[in-house]
Amino acid sequence: EFYCEDATCIHKSLVCNNRYNCRFRWDEEDEGCQGAQTMAWSGDHIIIIMIIFSLILAGMCITFLYNCVTKLIRDHQTI
Repeated sequence: EFYCEDATCIHKSLVCNNRYNCRFRWDEEDEGCQGAQTMAWSGDHIIIIMIIFSLILAGMCITFLYNCVTKLIRDHQTI
């Protein structure tokens, strides 16, 4: 549902349909409708982004641990 901010709600299919369904016409605002049309993220895009982010984070953690272990070995300290 879409909250019209005038104490009413409309179905999300009525938002950005070139008809004013909210009392104050907030369902057809330019900012909201442009964002709804250009930011059409599918589930696949989000999954790919999360996988790439996870791989980068894992690589950073592995590099950090490797550097810590090699420094400890170089300094002749026990792990």
